[in-house]
Amino acid sequence: MLKTIIAVGIPGVGKSTVLNTAMKELELRGYSVKVINFGDLMLDMLMKRGLVSSRDDIRNLPLSIQREVQRDVAERIGSELRRIREVSGSKPHVVIIDTHAVVKTGTGYWSGLPAHVITNIMPDSIVIVEASVEEILGRQAKDFERRRSDYSDAELLNELLSLNRYFAVSSANLVGASVYILRNREGKVRETASELVNLIENLRG
Repeated sequence: MLKTIIAVGIPGVGKSTVLNTAMKELELRGYSVKVINFGDLMLDMLMKRGLVSSRDDIRNLPLSIQREVQRDVAERIGSELRRIREVSGSKPHVVIIDTHAVVKTGTGYWSGLPAHVITNIMPDSIVIVEASVEEILGRQAKDFERRRSDYSDAELLNELLSLNRYFAVSSANLVGASVYILRNREGKVRETASELVNLIENLRG
């Protein structure tokens, strides 16, 4: 039995922390859990081709290259999901794909989950992790590993929060997945992770 989730959220909502906490809780409940970071796979492919040196370089690439690599990564994930289904048997498995529904670039907003990606993954649900603009700015200020000055404007963040929902719903509509909005309030990460776990347990397998 396999349940597949795509988790999306703009930088600073605390998505990675929520997913890591939820993974531990799911494992305690007997699930075999795997989190796949879509951006890490794209970065690995692009670095091997000598096209980027960091994750932030990806969104500055031509759309044609991004589409190509998106498709390659999605096909790789799709193959992994099929493999897990074949070997899972009766043991409950959960795969969470950590990615973005929308990406801000110099040529406009691009979908992180276009048809050639979402149809390879076929998720049961797209989970949108959100936080208030104030919370996002506060978390970004504490993140010394990755500075995103272009994501530090409150007006832009409000726009991105809305666009994230629009793009996620559009992608979910292509495959009949549910869309779940998960609010990650400051200091409430365990409660947020538990809400995600409960959603996963209630999804069809």
